[in-house]
Amino acid sequence: MSTMLTKTCNLHVRLAATTCYNLVRQIGNDLPGWVVDIDNANSYTASWTHRGCFISASVVSINNDESSINFAIRSPGQIFDPFGQLDKMLDQIVQPFQSQASRLQEVERQKQIQQGTMCPKCNKPLPSGARFCPFDGTPIGHECPKCKHVNIPTADFCADCGAKL
Repeated sequence: MSTMLTKTCNLHVRLAATTCYNLVRQIGNDLPGWVVDIDNANSYTASWTHRGCFISASVVSINNDESSINFAIRSPGQIFDPFGQLDKMLDQIVQPFQSQASRLQEVERQKQIQQGTMCPKCNKPLPSGARFCPFDGTPIGHECPKCKHVNIPTADFCADCGAKL
């Protein structure tokens, strides 16, 4: 029976599975010295090998815009890691993923706020055509400085009085 040391990291992000998978692949393929072992877009699974270690990433879609990612690194023949080398190797893919996923999530959040589909204060989804957030009362869109009418988020002029927003 062979021994194998395994370290894992699980993340939950508000990004579509396809976006997560493409990001993981890009980061993994850019790691110096790592060689692509498996790249399966159908199952959102990718893995690489480096110095006898095997690192894998598996993306699971929770819904249209949420995913769970499991990163694992395995080292055959090892039962302990006194110098934390496996943690450092795992961080080579996890840290860039977290950083870039955070950036992509913020871009998506700003897009949803601009489209009026997410409250800018509580970040909850809004019903179609909402003028105020049903959760915290935040006005959605541009409030006219002249007549106080709440206009759609993309309006440049007030729909009631014509004032520039």
